This record gives sequence, structure tokens and C-alpha cells, in this order.
Amino acid sequence: MQITFNRCHIGPERRRHGPPAGHRPLKILLGSWRTPFVRAATLLLGLLFLSPPVRAQEPAATAGPALTLEQAIALATRANRQVIGARLELDKAEAQIAAARTHRFPVFSLSVLGSQRLTPISFEFPQGAFGEIGGVPIPEEDTIYETDQKLMAVIQAQVAQPISQLYQIGLGIQQSIVNRDIAREKLRQENQAVINAVKDVFYGLLQIQSAMDAVRDEIAFYTEFERLVGDCVTQGTALSADLLDVQARLAQARFDAGKLDDSLATQKEALNDLLGRDIRTDFRVEPIPEPVPLETELEPARVRALAQRPELREARLRVDQAELDRRLKKAEYIPQIYLSLDYSSFNNVDFLPQNMLTLGVLLKWDIYDWGRKKYELTQKIKTRQQADEALRETEAQVLRDVGDKYRRLRQARAQLDVSRLAETAAREKLRVARDCYTQQTALLKDVLQAQAVASDATRQYHQAVLTIWSARADFEKALGED
Repeated sequence: MQITFNRCHIGPERRRHGPPAGHRPLKILLGSWRTPFVRAATLLLGLLFLSPPVRAQEPAATAGPALTLEQAIALATRANRQVIGARLELDKAEAQIAAARTHRFPVFSLSVLGSQRLTPISFEFPQGAFGEIGGVPIPEEDTIYETDQKLMAVIQAQVAQPISQLYQIGLGIQQSIVNRDIAREKLRQENQAVINAVKDVFYGLLQIQSAMDAVRDEIAFYTEFERLVGDCVTQGTALSADLLDVQARLAQARFDAGKLDDSLATQKEALNDLLGRDIRTDFRVEPIPEPVPLETELEPARVRALAQRPELREARLRVDQAELDRRLKKAEYIPQIYLSLDYSSFNNVDFLPQNMLTLGVLLKWDIYDWGRKKYELTQKIKTRQQADEALRETEAQVLRDVGDKYRRLRQARAQLDVSRLAETAAREKLRVARDCYTQQTALLKDVLQAQAVASDATRQYHQAVLTIWSARADFEKALGED
């Protein structure tokens, strides 16, 4: 068997040569080059280094069905409990508009009274109680009238059409529409918050899965390496300190794997909760490509945010809402006028007509209220002023937020470039260390150290990829994009 490490060739002929002149033999560390342990260790190193580095884009070897970011977002916006609650608030606001519009129409009312007289009623009318007609007293003599114990029925129906209140009703309808629009913007805010949270958790899972892949490779390597070093210690060709060093590395790798398993379970439960499903649902996240730069400048981004941010739209609607409240309060000074059509029917009710129909106008006006409406109107005016100030503050917050997220995204892009170069440099140093080891000009610990640095650089690169994705998600949220 022959193994090629870049320019280095290891085969039977390599073993016929001794170490280079002036170089200290490696027997002090792990025995001579001719020991089976060193040859096996070299084989393990070759297989490890020839394997491509684990990228964040590669799927992790975890159980469960695959879940893409797009699928996670779709599930969250449909089944997240906070989103559902906000959607129900929007439905309530739509129903409120329909209810407010009905106030413009006439009100139909009907009342029916049926009763049984249990005791007789007696009326006494003295002579002339109702005056005189032509000198004749009415009644002509003292009269006692007694009613019978019989069933009575009184029916009253009314149609009342508001007139002066139509102006107030119109303002109330506009207010309901504004409330509906506010509920819609709150739903947008909730959607964006959930989407951003899903992205953060999803990226975290990708990071953990990538780290798990790297740790599994380390555990496999150090497990086999522990066995080989143990054999060499038994044979006296390696020091016990070398075995302890390998065992310490293996123990650390296993400890890291345990922590990552716990973190993975926690993140999965968090994502399941965001998706509105059983937190015990198993899955694995699908990889995502490296993000491309956003083609935008800061000032155009701020203009987009001022037009799109749901918080800013809500603040503007709050101003409209406060103005409508002020106008509604002022409209209370207008008298209430109704056009009324009434029908009454009295059955078996003595002295009252059988049927009666009336048409009239009802006026209701509070002439004096001790200044109550004046003070309440002042409150509404101050509320409108507060809404104006809140709008200006929200605009300033949006501008600051967009600037902060824009600069963070730019820094994340620069960090990604740095991490990519650092990983390339670490891999090159690892290759040089490996070549030197195969030429017996470096110790095995130097190769292991270079490998650890390269693994750390790879993890840093993975982290930079996910950081830029997170920064991009925050920037898109700052723009108010759905």
C-alpha cells in the first residue's frame, strides 16, 4: 500500500533511508519510523487529512426528516401561536367595522306586554269631573266605573332613524377602519418577529450540526489513536505521557460532543415551539448556501424602511386614531336628533285607543354638563400631540436601527472574508506540517497542533457564514420586508 501526501511519497523504499543528517530521531517521541505504530498512525493521519473539511453547507448526520428554512418559515407563519393570536385580532377588527356600519341604519324595536288583571280596578268620577258641555256637567252625576278581570295586551313598535348622529357614526366607521389597519400592522410585526426568530434558531442548528460533524471525526481519530499509542506504550516505544495526551484530547472531544447534543436538543425544541408543533418532533435542518452580498446603500435602505416598517405604519395610524378620537369627542356637542315612527296597540285596556300611529322628531341635548365635555376634549387633544411625538421618535428609531443593522452586515461580510483566508492559511500550515512529519523534520505533536488550529479555523469560518446570514436576516427585518 502506498499513500501520497501532496509531494511526499511513503512506501517501502522510504523506510530504507534514515533520518536526514543533523536531525534528532523521532524515537524519543513515538519510537522509530520502522515501528508498526508509526506506520499505522501515519495512515490514520493521511486518511484524516485527505478528507475534505466539513462545511456548514453539508448536511449533518442527524436523525429525522429534513427541514428547509423555507419550510420552517411557512410553518411558523401558519401555525405559530403568537401569529394566530394576532390574526384573530385582525378578524375581530374586521367584524368591528361591519358592526360600526350598521349604526347608520334605522333601529327597529318591538315590545309586547300581556297581562291578566287579578283584582278589579274601580274608578270614581264625581259629577262634573270633566267640566260642562252646554251647561250640562260631565258626568251628570257621581259615577263609579269598575273594570273586569280580563286579559290585556299592549303592543308597541318603533322605527328610529338617526339624523344628526350620522356624522359621528361616520367618524366611528373611520376609527374602526384605522383599528383594523393597526391590527394588520401588528400581524406584520408578529410575522416578521417570528420569521427572524426562526432564522436565528435555524442558523444555530446549522452551526451545531456542523460542529457535531467535526467532533465526530475527532472522536473517531482519537479513539483509534488511543489504541495504537496504548500498544506502543506496552511495547516501550512510546511514553505514557503521550497516551495521557491522546486520552485527554479524546475526553475533551467526547465532552464537546455531549454539550453539542444538549445544545442540539434545546435548539430543536425551541424551533418546534416556534413552528407551533410538538417540541419532541425530530428533524434535521437542511443546509443553506453562502449568502450573496446585498446590492444596496445605506440611504436608499433607510428610505425603504421609512415606507415599509410596520412599527412606523402603526405609529402613523395611531396619529390618525387620536385625531378621530378628538373629532368624535367634539361631535358630542351636536344635539342628538332622531326621526321616529311609533305604533301602539292596546287590547282590553279601558279608556285607551285600540291602535295609534305617530310620526315625530326626537331631540336630546345635554345643555350643561359642568365642563365635562370640555375637559375630555382637552384630553383627546393632548393624546393627539403625544401620538405626533411618538411618530417622530419611531422614525428616529427606525433610522438608527437600519444604520446599525447595515453596519453589522458589512462587518459580518468582512469577517467572513477574514475567516475564509484564515482557514486557507491554517490548511496550508497543516499541509506543511504534514509534509515535514513525513520527512522526519517535525514531531507528531506539531502535526496534531496544526490539525487543531485548522479545525478551529474551519469552525470559525462556519460561524462567520452563519453570522452573516443572521446579520442579513436582521437587516431585512430592519427594512420591514415580509
